[in-house]
Amino acid sequence: MNNTNQDNETHILSLLEIGSRLDAAHLKELEAALSLSLHSGRLFASLKGLPDNWHVAWQRNWDKIETILRRTTALVNEMAGRLDSHESDHLHHATAAWEALQCEGDRLHEALASIHTLAHGLPATDRQPWNLLARQLESELEAIHYCAEALRIKLELQKSHSKEAADRLVRTIGSKLPKRNEKEGGDAALYDHELRHAVIELQRENHEYLGYMDVVKGLFLWAENPDSRMRGNRSLSVSN
Repeated sequence: MNNTNQDNETHILSLLEIGSRLDAAHLKELEAALSLSLHSGRLFASLKGLPDNWHVAWQRNWDKIETILRRTTALVNEMAGRLDSHESDHLHHATAAWEALQCEGDRLHEALASIHTLAHGLPATDRQPWNLLARQLESELEAIHYCAEALRIKLELQKSHSKEAADRLVRTIGSKLPKRNEKEGGDAALYDHELRHAVIELQRENHEYLGYMDVVKGLFLWAENPDSRMRGNRSLSVSN
């Protein structure tokens, strides 16, 4: 396997490892954190010296983002619940939730782009605190993105495997992946090295893993690093 494909596999497994850790409880915590970030973002509308139309546009776009994220987290929960269901039409409903998530993603991208444009109008003295908030919000949006993409992988697996087989395969792969030590500021380079090693071991030892990659390699995320796509589409920081 060439390096490009192995890099793609590494990114996909990193995505699955992060997304699979976002259970219902973590999603609740993430929703609460997002709520605080959105509130903090709105506070920049209280700055003096900016034109009235800037303030109106700023608040209008935060309204949009708040509505979109509320629908997005509801759809993520809906999709997760459907994929854990044994109802005969659970894949149909999970697919519908995924398609709705794509529409919300397009709306979010548009609203965030507007906020980013407006942020360029912030006074120089307020750009550093804005960028600190922007990076926090980007991280929170990234977590939702990872969770949705992990569910997409699970959906595709269930289209070609039984629910039990798909769950077993995800658990088997997950048990072989290194775990991030985020609370202690884990070494990203070390994690990447360990993850690459896990990919090689899975290729050698687990024929089911190859079947797993056959399922996901045709997805759009195979051709594009999801980290770079997400960060490119949702970047909010501006130059100081």
